[in-house]
Amino acid sequence: MSIDHSYELFEKLGAGEDTAVYRGYDLSLGRDVAIKQLDERYRKDPVRLEQFLKEAQFLAQHENEHILRIHTVDKNKGWIIMELMQGTLAAKVAHGPLDPALVRSILQQVLSALEFLHKQHKVHGKVRPSNILFNDQGLVKLSDFEAIDASGELRAPAGSKKYLAPELLKPEFGPFGPQLDLYCLGFTALELLKGPGFDSLVPGTGVDAVNVDLAWMRWHSSEESLPAVSELLPSTPPDLAEVIDRMLQKKVADRPSGAQEVRKMLSDAPLVRVAPA
Repeated sequence: MSIDHSYELFEKLGAGEDTAVYRGYDLSLGRDVAIKQLDERYRKDPVRLEQFLKEAQFLAQHENEHILRIHTVDKNKGWIIMELMQGTLAAKVAHGPLDPALVRSILQQVLSALEFLHKQHKVHGKVRPSNILFNDQGLVKLSDFEAIDASGELRAPAGSKKYLAPELLKPEFGPFGPQLDLYCLGFTALELLKGPGFDSLVPGTGVDAVNVDLAWMRWHSSEESLPAVSELLPSTPPDLAEVIDRMLQKKVADRPSGAQEVRKMLSDAPLVRVAPA
């Protein structure tokens, strides 16, 4: 534990390729916070530091109820001070599959965030269970944005290659744009429904895989598709199964046109909150 000016840092909540997130306390305002810190080796790189802080600057200017709220930044420390959440969907699904009604509700909330983001001509770029957080009220929020311009450079995010849209690997699948987020969200939704056995659906990506990232890249960049959700998980409600099938189309042109279209395809149902861990 250490104290730095007006913040007290506690345990590490998680870590990425070049960042770590800690539970903290704002001594000035008397509130719990999360502090995302850029690795020291990158804090000395002005270009990487600027890229890191761009995420916070964008989110601070464009608030949405399903996007993680940014309180402030500390450029000298390479910190982004954020609202404290209760956990991630990656942690939830590690314990077993989620109920279809909950998955539908999660989709509705994330789609609301993506619709808002896409209207700002931005692509999230890293939709995956670990970047969908839930708060103490059981509502979900998107975090860890790449904040790529929809007309910007085509690039694959760092880290695991499990959540890659095909067009990031082979441009012939279609143009880079908001539908990239829909593919990754469909992939995430199927994982939430399937649970810990999800990786077994794709050969070479299970616990005995020799090179997991290579296997995922080969599959995402191939013409091969997964069986229909109704075959994989027969108990899935028809509206949810159809939505996921559409979002998981390898060719961009075969996916829905945007988050708003996907939301309309889902049955109108009451909000289901994520239960505490």
